[in-house]
Amino acid sequence: MKKNWQLLLIILATVILGIIAVVTAIKLAQIGREPIAPTAPTSKPEAAGDVPTEVCTSNFNVSEVPPGCYEECQIDSEDCPGEYVCQDVDGTNLCVNQECSDEEDCVCPSPSPSPSPIECYDECETTPDCPEELICKDINGTNLCVNNECSDENDCVCSIPPDCYDECTSNTDCAGDLVCRDVNGTNLCVNTECPRENDCTCPAPGVSPSPSPRVSPTPGVELPEAGIISPTLLATLGGIILILIGLFL
Repeated sequence: MKKNWQLLLIILATVILGIIAVVTAIKLAQIGREPIAPTAPTSKPEAAGDVPTEVCTSNFNVSEVPPGCYEECQIDSEDCPGEYVCQDVDGTNLCVNQECSDEEDCVCPSPSPSPSPIECYDECETTPDCPEELICKDINGTNLCVNNECSDENDCVCSIPPDCYDECTSNTDCAGDLVCRDVNGTNLCVNTECPRENDCTCPAPGVSPSPSPRVSPTPGVELPEAGIISPTLLATLGGIILILIGLFL
């Protein structure tokens, strides 16, 4: 019996503690909803009569922002700012730069500089790429514009080879079949068959050069000695005398 009383007391104490806990929680919830500031009124005062209400109104004119580059616009209006114009681009009216309407940033690209002309010993693809009188030719694996007569000259100017009896340094300097030989201490382009001939033309074999004709002196004219009358003069005078005698007879 004693054990039953103890059990009833424990149950009763538990119920009381549960009721206290529930009441405390409700009270704390009500306190949490109240304003914290001590000056805040806990209740709203009643309005003292009807108070007229005045409404303050202000009017603002908000101007429309003009469309920018590549934004939609109206063709018949002046929507686009500055130097932009409203133009149809692929079916849509847009503000564009008239000089380059395809540029979406309205900034026209700078014109690319014209390529410099191809000159002698510049790379090429075909002969029409080269200036006149030059051809496009493979030089050591690279197509270059060269003078066809002297493709090794990188200035395309063919040097004139030394002619007969001109000075030289090697056989390749001399023109044609001439060779570079020492003649009296000077290297000259000569004909190997007749290196002494300064015109590089060898005389025909077996023909000796004809001797130059000797000019005999013209005999001098003998002049009559002064102070002596020649027979021709005496005969002339005699004839004149005979004619005069015949006229007087």
